[in-house]
Amino acid sequence: MKTEQYIITNGLLQGTLGEQANLVLLFGATKRIKEKGLIDMIRAAYPNACIFGCSTAGEIMGTQVLDNSLIVTAVSFSSTRVRGAMVKVTSIEDSYKAGSELAISLAADDLKHVFVLSEGLNINGSELVRGLTKNLPLGTPLTGGLSGDGDRFQETYVLLNNEPTRDAVGAIGFYGSKLQVGYGSFGGWTHSDRSDLLPAPRETFSMNLTVNQPWLCTSNTSESTQRAFPPRVSSSP
Repeated sequence: MKTEQYIITNGLLQGTLGEQANLVLLFGATKRIKEKGLIDMIRAAYPNACIFGCSTAGEIMGTQVLDNSLIVTAVSFSSTRVRGAMVKVTSIEDSYKAGSELAISLAADDLKHVFVLSEGLNINGSELVRGLTKNLPLGTPLTGGLSGDGDRFQETYVLLNNEPTRDAVGAIGFYGSKLQVGYGSFGGWTHSDRSDLLPAPRETFSMNLTVNQPWLCTSNTSESTQRAFPPRVSSSP
């Protein structure tokens, strides 16, 4: 497995995986992720990739926590397949149904993991998860989160191979016997000597649920690369 991750600056992509990439994750501020021509530019750079992402309340790259940026993570799997699905959510009462439809669309004997990104405002997250887990093959791990809108809470977007859309839930299925996926979460308060400061929420999603960005690494990457891509997704050669 090969990965590359970078910030889009001045409308330029810096990646080199090109046609090798079969998955591109895109996370960015609401205004940035709606930029005209963005998806077409990524599609031209990674013509064989499934492009998946959402708007955020803060982005992360390596050890940097950012605002108002666009982060691209491209992945080339040697033996793992990926497939995406998306459904519209017209009301919060559709949350369970949306999860069920996604699970049914992605189900397969060799399904290894499901990664879901959801509309962040008009959704019942508990019912969405219940619909997914009820209809996925028994024991299939599920990670994901809700899209963000900075500190505004006005509009959130999810994208799957096309322009970002509101009121939608998308998911990616990972298929194959050689993929290993790890995940975790962290929450709590950080001590401060300043009694007038309160920690501000930065984010809604990641595989580690600290920022809207999954971290990726392979089992044979160097220590420095693992720090830059700390997730726990690995694929045996």
